[in-house]
Amino acid sequence: MNPLSVIVLSLLVCLAGCATPPREVLSTRAKTVVVTGFEPFVRGVNIGTTVFQYQDWETQPDGFDANEVASRFIVKTLTQPVPVIDGRTCNLAFEKEDRFLFTDPGAAELRRRLIDLGRARDVDRIVLLTTGVAQDWIYGTTVGLKGFGLLRREVFGMKRMQVYGVFQLQVFDCHAEKIIASETLKEAREVYAVEWHGSWAEFPAAEQRRVTAAYAQLLTGSVAQLLTHAGLANTPLPAEPSLAKKLLLIRDRPKSWVPEGNVLPIPRDVSLERAREAVVHGLNARGWTVISQNENEVIGFHAANKKEVRVIARLTADAITLVPDDREVKADGSTAPIAPHTRWHDNLKESIYRDLLDAEGATNAKAAP
Repeated sequence: MNPLSVIVLSLLVCLAGCATPPREVLSTRAKTVVVTGFEPFVRGVNIGTTVFQYQDWETQPDGFDANEVASRFIVKTLTQPVPVIDGRTCNLAFEKEDRFLFTDPGAAELRRRLIDLGRARDVDRIVLLTTGVAQDWIYGTTVGLKGFGLLRREVFGMKRMQVYGVFQLQVFDCHAEKIIASETLKEAREVYAVEWHGSWAEFPAAEQRRVTAAYAQLLTGSVAQLLTHAGLANTPLPAEPSLAKKLLLIRDRPKSWVPEGNVLPIPRDVSLERAREAVVHGLNARGWTVISQNENEVIGFHAANKKEVRVIARLTADAITLVPDDREVKADGSTAPIAPHTRWHDNLKESIYRDLLDAEGATNAKAAP
């Protein structure tokens, strides 16, 4: 084998990793319980041009409880009836500052407590969903990123900011008394209209809402993927990066601050009436016409370039679902269905979601149903 082949093969082995895929060890009829153990702390990190510009802070924000958000979402997402437990309620959390056992003090104590939990619950498998730690994959620095955080990068006057999350799934075999599979996800998302501040307390309420809403999006999206990897959910997984991208170590761009898809979670403490106003405001801001509206539905219409686009916004207490219905106007005046005009609908979605996050009284986004 020539030297180049050896290098390529080594890279592929490293990129593939050596952890056992969780789905393979959960494919049996084993009695399983899901345990959440997300640290309640969020962090802010500012990486400047020089080491003297480095700043960081840590806080436990009011109105955002990662374990509550995750537990509600998991119950709705599971494809089979599996108990979901908050790690703080089953002796898996330390008394000190409510920090979680999964990262401190170490594997030996974690193993002992998991054995006790498995016996108490009489289960075969414990699926742990926790926060994790990873080196900065967003900007490629040597800084370690832990759990949830807000990362700002400033280089020679150029400033960028993202929210990030590192999430881990571990499968504990209660009979073998060891971790038998694991999976880690690293996610980042843009955050709009947020400036850097030296502490969380200095962030205005509106900016705090935007950051915690982004945390909720990262959390629920990642939990859905991890549960799917474990064979407990059916969420579509993102496509694997190409071999060339892996070999060249090209980093993915962070996702948009607007949720993917056509479901917009309504922030906590935002009423159904205020959510409906956000839909109307978004339609008006983008030049659409409101055809009709009632308590649970708003219909909007827009026409341009021989295209007629319509959207039906269906509202529940938790979310707004946008249903597009687009048509092309033919020469004889008749219309025919066409694929949704993505740009127009994306612009509308952005305007609606911006208005939702800016609503007075909003605290953090709920998990999308």
